[in-house]
Amino acid sequence: MRRDQREQEEQEERREQKEQREKRERIIFKRIENDDIKAAVEKTLNLLKPKLPKEILVKPNLVEGAPPGKSISTNVNVLITLIEWLREKGAKKIVLADSSSHRDTQREYLKAGYSKLNPLIDSFVDLNNDPKGYIKIKVLKYLEWPEFEIAKTFADAKYVIHVPVAKCHHIVGLTCAIKGLLGVIAPRGFVSTKDYMHREWTYLLAARSKAKELFERRLIDLLCAVSSLNQQGFVLVDGSYCCEVYESSHDVKKTDFILASEDMIAADVVAAKVLGFEKEELPYLQLAQKQLGRRRIQLAGEKPKNFHIRKPSGWAKLRP
Repeated sequence: MRRDQREQEEQEERREQKEQREKRERIIFKRIENDDIKAAVEKTLNLLKPKLPKEILVKPNLVEGAPPGKSISTNVNVLITLIEWLREKGAKKIVLADSSSHRDTQREYLKAGYSKLNPLIDSFVDLNNDPKGYIKIKVLKYLEWPEFEIAKTFADAKYVIHVPVAKCHHIVGLTCAIKGLLGVIAPRGFVSTKDYMHREWTYLLAARSKAKELFERRLIDLLCAVSSLNQQGFVLVDGSYCCEVYESSHDVKKTDFILASEDMIAADVVAAKVLGFEKEELPYLQLAQKQLGRRRIQLAGEKPKNFHIRKPSGWAKLRP
């Protein structure tokens, strides 16, 4: 009896440890019907029911300025609907903040049509030129890099809403919430750039497979650094259009969906599945869950429609 009881207790302990490693996350998925982005975003937010403070930082994906339908930057109509909804729910101060990866952020802001947001927000902060400066954030269990310089405007925010675009990426396969974090790190070089995150790939300093692995590991280190800030908030994924093959491609597929989650990893996992990626195709997502816990996902809203987008050319050969 004692042996049976001990085995039962050990099984229960293992089960509890597994549950602690697995995080249950709720995902809201809505289709955009008849090009009505406003209705889809509002329904998604109403189902999510986030607890909102009075001060909020909204971080879009402003890689390059592009009008709606190009999928390069977050669709301005998604942002307009989100910010109007936040105001209706009582938000008093809304700051929009992001940076272009390799171009003048203010110019790209105008090209993306974000000037339409000016009457709705309190300010826009270019994180490549953060007036507050940058702060070093350490990563305790790092894979590659033990610390990152992060824009202080972002780091100081208590509540952040990430609004990425779900699309292809030429190195990691998918760019969504996690890859979008490059917008918050300090730029380096004569041109404001984030290329140092994947310098081996960009400047041909290592074999493609090794360069890809290094970038994925640094990306998860960055995710861990941001996670250590313990910010509240959620992710609202713009899936209205998707760049196929690579992140600024002119080959754009109309995907017509919005999804939301309070967890960045869960948002990327579901966006990847919707766009037709298999989990073994995206090692960065496996690394993320190894470092920060496996996600058990509960879907709400509507049943996702699965697309089969054209993935990065040559990228498949680099998969493990």
